[in-house]
Amino acid sequence: MVGGEEELPAARAAIQFAYTGRVEAGGGIREVLQVRRQAAYLQMEGCMEACLAAVREKLEAGGGAGAGAAAAGGGAGGGAAAEVPPPTAVLELYSCRDVWPDPSEDPAFAALLTEAKRRLVAHFGDTLAVLNKQQLYEQMQALPAEGLEALLESDDFGTDSESSVVLVLAEWMAANHSRTDAATRRRLCELLRLVQCSRTYLSWVLPALAARHEASPDSAAGWLPLTRDDATCLLTYSSATEKERSAITGEGLLSMSVAIEHWPANWLSTQRRRQCLPAEGRTIGFSASLAELTQAFGGLESAEMNLIFPSLAGTRHANHFGAQGWEWSPYVRWKSGDAAAGAFVQPRMPAALGASGSAAAAGAKLLNGAVVAFPRLRLTVTGIFLLST
Repeated sequence: MVGGEEELPAARAAIQFAYTGRVEAGGGIREVLQVRRQAAYLQMEGCMEACLAAVREKLEAGGGAGAGAAAAGGGAGGGAAAEVPPPTAVLELYSCRDVWPDPSEDPAFAALLTEAKRRLVAHFGDTLAVLNKQQLYEQMQALPAEGLEALLESDDFGTDSESSVVLVLAEWMAANHSRTDAATRRRLCELLRLVQCSRTYLSWVLPALAARHEASPDSAAGWLPLTRDDATCLLTYSSATEKERSAITGEGLLSMSVAIEHWPANWLSTQRRRQCLPAEGRTIGFSASLAELTQAFGGLESAEMNLIFPSLAGTRHANHFGAQGWEWSPYVRWKSGDAAAGAFVQPRMPAALGASGSAAAAGAKLLNGAVVAFPRLRLTVTGIFLLST
């Protein structure tokens, strides 16, 4: 089965296997899978097995501990010294989804894919690494739906909060919504463990996303298949005792039972993902030049106050980082005459949670006018270095 001239090398390699017993596909995983597709058409089981062995060998050579091991370190995405590794073979495998055989009809490939999912999760590590490291963030956005599905369904994809998992999906949707259909979006959203989200998300973000979905379910803003009734029930359920939860999900309380009976099981799951934030927290380096400090504080009159937003080290953005499903901008405030300055963080809504177009109005009032408690974030400053210009 040669669909075009571009498939001729794979067809030749499959036929050549009959004489040599070796898979000689130049290039990478895509080329090997193309040979396997030709071998399947020609019913060359030995060649098919050899191709899978070649892919497995490339996956093993390409590593996969990657950022997952690094994320155990100290930085916002895994420590200042924990650099993001180069793309691994598992990313190449997921980048050529168009030449995969159907895993449901190919047990051998399904088994290889199970191992590949573990390597993919290990590469990305956790939500803080994905949200704060530029290379991992771009790799996440480039994943097909099957790749993101592998992350969302795994207990080993670490996080500080389920809200950060929702934000990762929102960031992916912002880049990939046009390449998805309603069934794909629902499949991904069904993997969220929404009841574990923070109060900020349960009482503020999810209702706004639900309003957008009701207003325009097929738009980029309406990607989360949640109604406002669903959001209300989630908030109620999240704050209920175990006895109350049993009553809510039982047959005795008809109103809420009807509302949640169509929910995916994961939305109410209490199974925790791997906690990626150690008790001592993670370290984020920040700095401001002497010129910047002088400009901010040098001309202050007595008792006059000003602040400065320093530059962050090792994060995707120069002046804010992601955590708890939110973005945070550290700043230093000083009043002239005080013996010490104060260090604070300012919360900000991630752009991926915003929306444009007609659907945005549906959630704008909830996001812009609501009174809500932000997640708690403990800030410890261990040192400040002045850099001369």
